[in-house]
Amino acid sequence: MSKRLAWRWLFYAVVGFLVGQIAGGIFGLLAGAAEGKTSAQLTAIAQSSVPPEWYVISTLLGIWVGFVGAPWLASRTAGTKRFWHDLGVRFRPIDVIGLAIGPLCQLGVAILYAPFQHDIHNYNAPTTKLTGASHGGGIVLIVLATALLAPVAEELFFRGLVFRALVRLCTSSNASAGTARTAGLVVAVVLDGVLF
Repeated sequence: MSKRLAWRWLFYAVVGFLVGQIAGGIFGLLAGAAEGKTSAQLTAIAQSSVPPEWYVISTLLGIWVGFVGAPWLASRTAGTKRFWHDLGVRFRPIDVIGLAIGPLCQLGVAILYAPFQHDIHNYNAPTTKLTGASHGGGIVLIVLATALLAPVAEELFFRGLVFRALVRLCTSSNASAGTARTAGLVVAVVLDGVLF
């Protein structure tokens, strides 16, 4: 990928992010209209600490329009048109280890936070905002959306689209410049992490 195409991919990322935010709002409004909610009720729901699952799912779907749409557009117009290849998505048998590492890391984070839980105001607020009003089948939808679909959309956007563009912009095309290439990769990783 040339630096010019990398800048184009970053432009798609900015547009995709904005489109996702707007689509999330529109999808939330449409879902609210389908539920018979007034604009005042929707405002209260959006600010609620425990919004209903229909609101959470509809807004997430809107965000994913941008998070998946921008990488798709970049692949189609400024890539090889091979979506998975352009975004660096591949699966190797060793990747199965990640299925165990993920939950273990979550457990580790919970253990690290345990001594401070009583000192952190609204410690469970982010989780409650996603799942607080869900029950029965709604909880299953929220878990699928947040534990399976959201990470895929975020990875396509941040690690596929944004990171690959940043790597191209921050590294030299000269393969012999090992130290410079490593420094460029570090800068790309840090920038991508900050943007995420």
